[in-house]
Amino acid sequence: MYSPLEQFEIVVFIGINLLGLVKIVLTNSFIYLGMGFFVYLAIAYMLYYEIEYKLIGNVWSSLVEGCYKFVLNIVKEQLGKEGVQYFPLIFLIFVFIVSANLLGLIPYSFTTTSHIIITFLMALTVNISLLILGFRKHGIKFLGLFIPKGIKGVLLPLIVVIEIFSYVIRSVSLSVRLFANMLAGHTLIHLILTFGVVILRSKYVIVIIAPLFFFLAIYALEMVIAVVQAYVFILLSCIYLKESLHLHA
Repeated sequence: MYSPLEQFEIVVFIGINLLGLVKIVLTNSFIYLGMGFFVYLAIAYMLYYEIEYKLIGNVWSSLVEGCYKFVLNIVKEQLGKEGVQYFPLIFLIFVFIVSANLLGLIPYSFTTTSHIIITFLMALTVNISLLILGFRKHGIKFLGLFIPKGIKGVLLPLIVVIEIFSYVIRSVSLSVRLFANMLAGHTLIHLILTFGVVILRSKYVIVIIAPLFFFLAIYALEMVIAVVQAYVFILLSCIYLKESLHLHA
């Protein structure tokens, strides 16, 4: 791989034309999306079986239980008891993003969250769902979300336009934040590895070891960022969900 961006290319493995109208393709992006969903199913199974039926859990069940409680605490802090009913969705989003980010750190793998179309569709789906939820719960009163209290007169139309724009731009901000961090981090790792391969020809041991430690530090940082970005995504989603449930309250 000579280009740092080559790792983000979508590769078509199988392509099938149906009557010349529809083309069904199997790509690396589709495979890793499926793997991310499989990770969620495996965690759901562990939560149901390992934690529910075993008094003494193992390391994996403890890790999954810790992840479960971590997300549950975020939901309770942001939404209260009323928001617990939305916990499965928030937990699914968190596990999927974390698994997609971490799977992308495996050498020669593919990072689905490094593509803006994937992250944008996720963010747009969340945003539209919250919009539907808001109208379903409050009816026409949900439009009050775009009218801040205490604003009157000439400034009101301008403020309403700004509020609507800020609401729409949420999908872009959520998606770009995740996409940009994954793209930049993986590109940096590729560049460091390429540079490391070049200096391996050096005769000095210190020159060889130093980049290795630097790479390991960057790799560890990327693992942390993979989890942090999932945390930021669900935290903002919970904040937006709170607005849909309670408006400006």
